[in-house]
Amino acid sequence: MDALAKVWPLPLGFLAGLLVTGYVMRWLLLVLATVGALPPRLGTAEQRPRKATVLHALLHPLPVLLVAALAFGVPAIARSAERTEWLWALAGLIAAPVLNAVLVYRALRTGRQSRPLDLLKRR
Repeated sequence: MDALAKVWPLPLGFLAGLLVTGYVMRWLLLVLATVGALPPRLGTAEQRPRKATVLHALLHPLPVLLVAALAFGVPAIARSAERTEWLWALAGLIAAPVLNAVLVYRALRTGRQSRPLDLLKRR
């Protein structure tokens, strides 16, 4: 039962990973739009990110926050007495984007693409 008590941060880390993944993907789309490397059929015109200046995309707060979290968080976790719980939370944080990537890869590989707006236009 003691081992189960140390695993409780895993679902919290997984939820945090799901939240962080969305923000990182939106920032990557902003960088790709700025560079001009977006695929031509990526969503509708309203869904596509607007072009920004390169300086605006690189000075976005997300990469700064991620680097600061790694720079200050990893040494703090290494010194912490609750290191095992933090490692389980980090495992959940890493598992969420990996699971997302596997599901997206599987959907693209099988050719299933959900286009609900196309279904509405046919009616």
